[in-house]
Amino acid sequence: MRSRVDVWPSLTDLFSALLVATFGGLIMITRPPAPAPEPAPAPASVAPPPCVDVVAREVANAVRRRLERPLEGKVRETHGDDVCIDVYFNFELNEDEIRPEDREKLQQACQALKTLFQDEPHLKQEVEIWIEGHTDATQPENAATPRDRALYNWRLSSNRAVSVLYEFSQCGVEPKSHRIRAVGYADTVPLPKCGGKTDCQENRRTTFRIRPDKAVIAGRSELCTRKDCEPPSRCRSEPADQSSK
Repeated sequence: MRSRVDVWPSLTDLFSALLVATFGGLIMITRPPAPAPEPAPAPASVAPPPCVDVVAREVANAVRRRLERPLEGKVRETHGDDVCIDVYFNFELNEDEIRPEDREKLQQACQALKTLFQDEPHLKQEVEIWIEGHTDATQPENAATPRDRALYNWRLSSNRAVSVLYEFSQCGVEPKSHRIRAVGYADTVPLPKCGGKTDCQENRRTTFRIRPDKAVIAGRSELCTRKDCEPPSRCRSEPADQSSK
């Protein structure tokens, strides 16, 4: 005799499966949506450099190019806006007189500078040129007094710087009409390469320090129209409010 098939367990399993699926669907429907990912931050734009800084560097390099070649000097960058050209003139020991071969270099450099100022007259007031005399740290043994020994290198470095300035004055670039000066530093500004050596020959130099004057350069009207740098604040000032008139 054929046995009966009990269908209730199958129906029960089917009902349970439907119930689980229903509750699962409700949970998915009522669950709050996941928050949208935040957009990636836009890359920070690099602010253009101030136009005064850019033009100051251009001014310093324009003068450097005119002086570097005839002086046969070594260009040395600084942390600021100054550009230095270290020149090694052939002064006699303990003397400050310019030799003929160095006098010719100075005349060529002076003429090149005069031509630059004639072509671009505004540069004449926008840049200072400091002629710096430097010595090593040795002091003369035959000085009459300790005071003379202490002052010796100061006088020597100053006299040598003034001798160079005199050559520029003779060709027309003089302190009365140009921003050119002379100063002596003795052994107080040694080069890093000398490493504290007392008699380092590299320290016995004449430095042409080219210093652009940003305060004067900032008065240029063309700074307001340049597109490669940030113009001064005076160029970005808003027009006056006309509503009160």
